[in-house]
Amino acid sequence: RWDGNDSLFGQLGNDSIDGGAGNDLLDSGEGVNTLTGGLGDDTYVTNGFSTTVNEAANAGVDTVISFETYTLAANIENLTLFENIAAVNGTGNSLNNIITGNSLGNNLSGVDGNDSLFGGAGNDTISGGAGDDTLDGGLDSGNINNGDIGDSLIGGTGNDTFIVNNSADFVIEGVNEGIDTIKSSVNFGLNNNVENLTLIEGATNAIIGSGNSLNNVITGNSLGNQLLGIDGNDSIVGALGNDFLNGGEGNDSLFGQQGNDTIEGGTGNDILDSGEGTNVLSGGLGDDTYVTNGFSTTVNEAVNAGVDTVISFETYTLAANVENLTLFENSIAVNGTGNSLNNIITGNSLGNNLFGLDGADTFFGQAGNDTIDGGAGDDDIQSGTGNDSVLGGAGNDSIRNFGGSDILFGGTGNDVILAVDGNDVIAGDQGNDILTGGLGRDIFRFGTPSEGIDVINDFSVADDTILVSGTGFGGGLTLNASLDPSRFTLGSSALDSFDRFIYNANNGALFFDVDGTGAAAQQQIASIVSPSGSPVILSAADIFVGGF
Repeated sequence: RWDGNDSLFGQLGNDSIDGGAGNDLLDSGEGVNTLTGGLGDDTYVTNGFSTTVNEAANAGVDTVISFETYTLAANIENLTLFENIAAVNGTGNSLNNIITGNSLGNNLSGVDGNDSLFGGAGNDTISGGAGDDTLDGGLDSGNINNGDIGDSLIGGTGNDTFIVNNSADFVIEGVNEGIDTIKSSVNFGLNNNVENLTLIEGATNAIIGSGNSLNNVITGNSLGNQLLGIDGNDSIVGALGNDFLNGGEGNDSLFGQQGNDTIEGGTGNDILDSGEGTNVLSGGLGDDTYVTNGFSTTVNEAVNAGVDTVISFETYTLAANVENLTLFENSIAVNGTGNSLNNIITGNSLGNNLFGLDGADTFFGQAGNDTIDGGAGDDDIQSGTGNDSVLGGAGNDSIRNFGGSDILFGGTGNDVILAVDGNDVIAGDQGNDILTGGLGRDIFRFGTPSEGIDVINDFSVADDTILVSGTGFGGGLTLNASLDPSRFTLGSSALDSFDRFIYNANNGALFFDVDGTGAAAQQQIASIVSPSGSPVILSAADIFVGGF
């Protein structure tokens, strides 16, 4: 017995071999032998049944190389089965073992501990036992078509990892025995009770990976994969190639990553993320969310297949049968356009152009200086905090701002316009509109006297102005100037041929008469109301005649 890194060979006879301190090699040879490694990372070469190995606790990381079936003694970490003419087996202990089979069919069992078991080339049965184990079936000698049954990998309790290189390998995992992962370089479908599948490098052709009824995480490799979720709420990641992803049943999340991908959500409320490349996304039944890079992505959605949303990093126009659009944050301003449905369109923090087209649309303008056009339909437009330009378009629209100095036009229809603060320009346009300026110095704009009768809810003679079009109203008004006092009178009708604007302070009715006491009838253009409900004392100084 000596210190140092020694090599000791028993050869013939019944030997006792003690390595002492150091990283020693102890070879039992033939006979009934006792091997003691001592301190250091020792390697024991044994004939198996007739050799006893003694190793103290914490005396190094030790390995047994066995020609026969072998069970690791206490305090020994690793086991390697040497080549033999007959299949032999290996069993671990309570430590974190590394157990490696040979080229024949081995039964490898990890028992306790977080073990790594490698089957080698044969048709192996590998059982991890308790602990978070890694089980690698190795390369089998045949294939399923000529009768090869592949390896059997048995996980046990713990979060196990199974590495398979043959589609015929079979993984056995109990119910609720941890979150388990199969890593495969071949076509493979998840066995029962295994949660996750990762396709690893090694295949030369595109391969297929499929899930099961659990909530799976399925990840492709650098080739073009087919990744199929089957049932469950799955997360499917396509990686580098031109992939086909299908979520199947459940609320799935599908990520194309790089490559030109085809992504199908299947049934359920799915998230389809195009990633880079030229991609085709189809949500299927359910309320789906599409995350897209914009121009290079096609979204297909069937009629009445759910309430769907596109989240776009680029300028985007909603495809048919998709309801909602959200513009994601970007370094440049991007724009969004709806379709004929009732859309919800949300901008980002930059200045967006948002167009609703047809339908009763809802807009959220956010922080930028936005241009929003509701188009046809009864729209709900919230312009955000920037300096926005809003046109309600056709329909009975609701328009609100939340800050900034905005231009708010109702368009045709009976609109409600509510400005919170800022110096806003507010025009009801055609229809009987309800206008509220809020805080700030607001301008209430009228294009013609025949647009309708608008209600101005909070007119302030100290801050607000009524702006009328000189060309639209006519009547000889002086353009680009405050209204001549001779063109204004209080009461219910004109008093002479010079009067054009008549204001009834008792009820707030504001009229226009193109010829005063002439034959033409006066037209009411507004009802002026103060925030307190008391009469507004309007004068010619509150009206400005524009040159438009």
